[in-house]
Amino acid sequence: MITLLNGNNLMKAVYIKKPGKIELEYLAIPSREKNEVLIKVKEVGICGTEIAAFNGNSPSFSYPGIIGHEVVGEVIEVEKNNDLRVGDRVVVKPYKYCGSCYPCKIGKTNCCENLKVLGVQTDGAMKEYLSYPLELVYKIPSTISWTHATIIEPLSIALHVVNRAKIEDGQYVVIMGAGTIGNLIAQVIIDRGAIPILVDPLKKRLELANKMGIKHVINPKSNNLSKYLKLITNYSTVPFVIEASGAIEAVKESFNIISYAGNIILVGWTKKELSINTSIIIKKELNIRGSRNCTTEFDSAIKLVEKNKINIEKIITNIVDVEEASDIIKDMAGKPENYMKVVVKF
Repeated sequence: MITLLNGNNLMKAVYIKKPGKIELEYLAIPSREKNEVLIKVKEVGICGTEIAAFNGNSPSFSYPGIIGHEVVGEVIEVEKNNDLRVGDRVVVKPYKYCGSCYPCKIGKTNCCENLKVLGVQTDGAMKEYLSYPLELVYKIPSTISWTHATIIEPLSIALHVVNRAKIEDGQYVVIMGAGTIGNLIAQVIIDRGAIPILVDPLKKRLELANKMGIKHVINPKSNNLSKYLKLITNYSTVPFVIEASGAIEAVKESFNIISYAGNIILVGWTKKELSINTSIIIKKELNIRGSRNCTTEFDSAIKLVEKNKINIEKIITNIVDVEEASDIIKDMAGKPENYMKVVVKF
C-alpha cells in the first residue's frame, strides 16, 4: 500500500538540475507499467556515476534528472503468474537493453548499442518508488540486509571484470585504483585464489584495503611502483593489470608494468582522451579488453553477499537519510578521499 505524502500522491526524489546543483524534489508517484514491478525503494548506493553527473563530467547524463542505480527495495505491486510476489525483497539490474542490436543478439546486453542506464540516460532510482521491468528485477534472500544488498550491483561489475580477465589460481593481479570497484575486484580475486595488488595515491583508501584483508597495497606517489612490484612478486612478472581508476597516468602506467604476453582490462572511465604508442602493444603482444557493467553475474553477486564472502562493513563508510543526500554528494565531490561507499536510506 502506498503511503501518501501530506495527502498528495507525491514522493521524495534526489534531482540534479544542472552541474553543481542538486536538490530534494517532490514528484508524482509512478504507476506500474505493463510487465513492470512497482518497488518501494529502501536504500540506494552512491557511486562515481552520481559524482560525475554532479560535477558535470558525465557526457551521457541527461539534465535535469534523478540520480541513482544501486537500488534495493520491496515489491508492492506486480503481475500474477511470475516468480515475484508482493512483499519480496529485490535488487534491480540498472541496464535496459534493446534486445535487437548485434551485442544483444550475442548475449552482450551490457554493451547494447542503445543501452539506457538507470540514473544516467534515464531518470534514476533515488526516489521513494520505482516502476521497473520485471526481467531486470532479482529476488534477494531475507538474510541479506538492505544496506548489504546495495553492494550487489557494483559487485556484479567486479565479477564481470574478473570473468573477462580469465584469471587463474595463484596469479598476481595489479589493480589500479582502490575505490569501491577496485576493492571489490580485489576481494573477488582473493575468492578465486589469485593475489591482488592494489595501487592508489590515496593513503586512506590503501589503509582501508589493508583492513579488508588485502595484503599488498602500493602508493605510487611515495614508492617506486616497478620496484615494489618486483619485491612483492619475488621478481616474477605481472600477467594481469586491471585499470579501475580512470586516471590518465594510471592507464599509461598499466602498459609499463604489464608483462610481455600480459593482459590489461580497462574498467575505469577516463575523463579525457589519451594517446598511447601502439608499438608497445605489438612488442609485448598484449591482450587488451574493456569491461562494462555486467551480463550474467547478478546471481553470483547475490550468492557471494549471502555467504559473507565480501567484506561489506568496511566498504560502506556512511549511511544517510534521503534528506541528507544532496549535502553528502556535494562533500563527496570535493573530498573523495573521505568516502568509499555511501548509502542513502528512505
